[in-house]
Amino acid sequence: MNATSRWYTLWVICLLWLLNRQTATAQIAPEAQKRYNAAVKLIQSGDYERAKADLNMLVQQRGPLAPYASYYYAIAAFRQKNFPNPD
Repeated sequence: MNATSRWYTLWVICLLWLLNRQTATAQIAPEAQKRYNAAVKLIQSGDYERAKADLNMLVQQRGPLAPYASYYYAIAAFRQKNFPNPD
């Protein structure tokens, strides 16, 4: 491996590390975090319809909490026995 390709490899690794670091430290809006926490508490208390409404809003915003909101939305639907019809 020559010196040029080593520098290129090092540059690519540094670039990937920086991109990964920026993604990992994404800012979550305080209002979204509050809504998410409240929805999780609603699920824990058994109020699945209200929780699903709040979680759906977070999913639609496609922010950093969207994957977690999708997960809890699925849990709420499962606990309601809201399964898709296989027909």
